[in-house]
Amino acid sequence: MTANRHIQELDVVELTVEVGRWPAHTRATVLEAFADGVLLEIADERGHTISLPSVPWAAIRPVTAIDQGRLAV
Repeated sequence: MTANRHIQELDVVELTVEVGRWPAHTRATVLEAFADGVLLEIADERGHTISLPSVPWAAIRPVTAIDQGRLAV
């Protein structure tokens, strides 16, 4: 079991490796979580979906509130 297994649907995550045309550090939203990975939504600045990659657990890390520029409450 990986440390990322606490990630849930609708969590914001960051890629830890390049995935297709998306470089490491690209942020995405988890749409579905599976035993072997997750389905992500990558959106543009207006919130429109531009990609739906499936990636293994090892390819993502959670983005914390501090990472997002806010203090965690």
